[in-house]
Amino acid sequence: MDLGESSAETCRREFYEETGITVEPLRLLNVYTNFEETYPNGDKVQTVVMLYEVIAKTDKAITDYQNDETLRLGYFSREEIAELSSISDKHRLMLAEYFADEF
Repeated sequence: MDLGESSAETCRREFYEETGITVEPLRLLNVYTNFEETYPNGDKVQTVVMLYEVIAKTDKAITDYQNDETLRLGYFSREEIAELSSISDKHRLMLAEYFADEF
């Protein structure tokens, strides 16, 4: 989150930076405060994640968008998501809650 930026503004910016798609946040689904991570240099941090449901504002087709943070972009079914090995445990938790509509 950049200084002076709202969580919705951060959502828009980060989504665009990581996918090239412009979105509009519809609703804040959850705020996660208990995720711990260890960086390659050994630093340990606790992250805060604000999960939004969004809608795409552009008709941009998902093709081969690439950057340093995005491994793959596409539309995936629940079954396909379950088979992806690159999804972290914290993201699996968020997806499970979303699909169960626990918000």
